[in-house]
Amino acid sequence: MRWYVVASLLTVLTSSQGILTTLSQSNGGYEYDYATVPFLAEVFKLLVSCILLSREMKSSPTPQMTTDWKSVRLYLIPSIIYLIHNNVQFATLRYVDTSTYQIMGNLKIVTTGILFSGWRSYYWLLEQPRAR
Repeated sequence: MRWYVVASLLTVLTSSQGILTTLSQSNGGYEYDYATVPFLAEVFKLLVSCILLSREMKSSPTPQMTTDWKSVRLYLIPSIIYLIHNNVQFATLRYVDTSTYQIMGNLKIVTTGILFSGWRSYYWLLEQPRAR
C-alpha cells in the first residue's frame, strides 16, 4: 500500500512540474533567475540527505557507503545530464506550451530505449567471436 502513495506522489509532482513552471512566468519570462531554482532544489535534497545519513549513522554503527572512486565516477555523466536538463526545462517552457513540454518529456523514455538498444547491440556485436 505504501508504494501506491509514493507512486501517486511522484506522478502528481512530475506532472505538475511543467504546469507550475509555466504558471510562474510573467509576460513571457521569469521574474527570477531560473538557474537558481534547480540549485536550491539540489541544496534542499543535500540537506535532507545529510539529515537522513546522520540518523542512519546514529542507528547503526557502520553505514554502508560507497567511497571507491571506480563506483562513484559512474554517477558523473548522469549527474551532468541531470544538471543540464534542469536548467534547459525553464528555457524550453518559454517557447512551448505545457502540453508540448509534457509530450517532449515522455519522448525521453522512447529515446532512452532506442539509444540503450543501439548501445547494447553495438557491444553485443563486439563481444561475438569473429569467424575465421
